[in-house]
Amino acid sequence: MSTDGFRSLADQLRGWPDDRLSRLLVARPDLATPAPHDSGQLASRAATRSSLLRALDQLTRLELCVLDALVVVGQTTRSELRSVVHADADAVDRALERLVDLALVWESATGPRVLTGVPESIASGPGASGLRPRSAEPADPESVRARLAELSAPARALLEHVLEQGGEATTGTARHTVLPEDARTPAEELLSRQLLVPRGGGSVVLPGEVGLALRGGRTTVDVVDDVPEVLTSERSGAIVDRTAAGAAFETVRRVELLLDHWGTRPPSALRSGGLGVRDLRASATMLQLDEPTTALLVETAYAAGLVATGHGPDSEPAWLPTDEFDRWSARTPAERWVALATAWLDSPRMPGLVGSRDSAGKTWNALAPELSGVHQVESRRMTLAVVAELGPDQVLATGTGVPSVVRR
Repeated sequence: MSTDGFRSLADQLRGWPDDRLSRLLVARPDLATPAPHDSGQLASRAATRSSLLRALDQLTRLELCVLDALVVVGQTTRSELRSVVHADADAVDRALERLVDLALVWESATGPRVLTGVPESIASGPGASGLRPRSAEPADPESVRARLAELSAPARALLEHVLEQGGEATTGTARHTVLPEDARTPAEELLSRQLLVPRGGGSVVLPGEVGLALRGGRTTVDVVDDVPEVLTSERSGAIVDRTAAGAAFETVRRVELLLDHWGTRPPSALRSGGLGVRDLRASATMLQLDEPTTALLVETAYAAGLVATGHGPDSEPAWLPTDEFDRWSARTPAERWVALATAWLDSPRMPGLVGSRDSAGKTWNALAPELSGVHQVESRRMTLAVVAELGPDQVLATGTGVPSVVRR
C-alpha cells in the first residue's frame, strides 16, 4: 500500500503491477470482457451491481463479515477493524488483503474503504451483521455505554428488539424531542439519549455505534472465523442407499414423464427465452411436485440437452424434447440417472432462484438465459465435498443439516 493511500479505486489500480492486475482479472473474469481501456473503466466496471454480486459469491463467511464491518464502521483503521470483527486478528488481516485483491476494498489515505455499491449488495445476505452504519460523527464508545447504563429494563429490551429486527422501527405517539428526565415511555428514554435517531415519516433508526456497544464492541456476537459444525443424524447405511436409489429412480421417471408431456403439449417459450410461471405451475401439478422441485427437474433436463426451444404446433416458439431425449430414453435407468446427475453437477444454472425476484423486482423464470452463475459449479462441488466428509451411517440432520452446511 502507498504510504499516503490512494484517491480512488482507479488510482489504486493504476499503481498495481501487471501480475496483480492479472490476478484480479482471473478472479473476476467479467471485468476483462470487453477489455477495459484504462484503470478508470476497470474501476467503474468493478463497482457495477452484477459484477459485485459475482465477486461476493466467491467470499468466505469471514471475508463477508470483514466487508460488513467496513460498511458499519465507515472510515476506519486496520487496528479498529481487527477490534470490531469477532475473529483472530491475523485472519482479519488476511481477509482484508483478499478483499483488496478482489477490488472490493481500496486503501484510502484514512484507511480501507469499501467500493461503492457494496453496502447495498451485501445487505441481508450471508455475513451481514444487521447493524446500520455508524453516524457521520459517532459518539465515543464510553459515552454510548454510559447512556445504555441509564436505561430502564423495558427501554433496554426495546432497544435490543429493534437491533435484532434490523435497526429500524416506528415510535407511534412517542415524542421525538424530549429530555431524559422528562421521558415517560421506553421509546422516549431511547430518543432522549439519542440511542434511537428520528429519520422522518415517524420512523427511527438505531445508529451503528449503538449496535456495536450492545454487542460488546463487535459487529457479531458469535466468532466468525470458526468453521461451523455440520449437524448430522444417525442412519443405517443400507437405509440411506435404498432411499437414495429410490430418489434417483423417481427423478428419472419424472423427467421422462415431463418431457413426454411436453412432446405432445409443448409449453410456450417466453420472448426472453424462459418458461412461463403458469407453465411451470401446470408442470408441477402434472408431476404432483412443488414448483421449486419441478424447476430443478426442468433445469436439469435442459442442462442434459434433453429439451430446447423449437416450433410448437402453431409455429410459435416452444420448449420441446430434443433428439438426445430419444437416445436418453433408450438407456437403462442407471445410465439415465448418471446423465442427469453429471449434467446437474457441471451446470452453471441456478434453479434455486426460480420464483424469487431480482434486484429490479422481476421474477426469475425457469430456463431464463440470465439464470446462471460463474461460481455455481464450484459452490456445488464444495458443498458435495462437505457432505462426502460425513462418517459412516451419518446424514445431514433434518431441518438443521442443510443450514449448517450453508453457514460453512
